[in-house]
Amino acid sequence: QCGALWFLGFRKSQKFEAKKYAKKPQDDYVKMHAENFVEALRKNDPSILKCGIETGSIAALNAQMGNIAYKLGRRVYWNEKTGNFGTDTAANALMKAKYINGWKLPKY
Repeated sequence: QCGALWFLGFRKSQKFEAKKYAKKPQDDYVKMHAENFVEALRKNDPSILKCGIETGSIAALNAQMGNIAYKLGRRVYWNEKTGNFGTDTAANALMKAKYINGWKLPKY
């Protein structure tokens, strides 16, 4: 069985405690999420999504912003109207995938 950490946090005055638990096969949330997404695509029914498209988009964007800020070693600021980091060319450059070994994003 695969082990995972579970963090239990409280207020500032209290300390964090990490507890280990055994991950069960039915706890594969990434697999469950992917299966739900593919099912919604096949049925052409976004109402069966357990995570709405906009909610998932916001979560993915926040994760991407955190990764970009970490790589740059500084804060970054998202411009919701333009859908990028505004005039921050370094941050905007990290939004684009860098394909290797001849792979490229198809153009439609």
